[in-house]
Amino acid sequence: MTTQTRASRTADIVVAWLLYALQLAGEALLVLFWLTSVMMTDSCGSVPDGLRVCDGDYFATWFFAYAAVLLLAAVATPIALIIAGRRGGRRWPWPVLAMILLALASAGYAFLFTR
Repeated sequence: MTTQTRASRTADIVVAWLLYALQLAGEALLVLFWLTSVMMTDSCGSVPDGLRVCDGDYFATWFFAYAAVLLLAAVATPIALIIAGRRGGRRWPWPVLAMILLALASAGYAFLFTR
């Protein structure tokens, strides 16, 4: 392995794990969003035209599905980083992909709870 190849691999490793740390910091904020989403049910029963979130099964399904997405992203990303490293691939796209998917999942979660 040449010095330049070794340096680029080292940079890839450092950037990938820093991005993963950033992902985890973002997920810590999303966990707060997830926990406080319970308050979206506060108006249930006080208005005649209730939101779909007032249905207990609907709420529980999406509440726990979003929790599973958060947990899956936190666990799957380091596994993907390790596998990519063993196969000689780039590591940095995995935490970036996870952050993009978490943003989309969060937007979808908020959309589902406002219907």
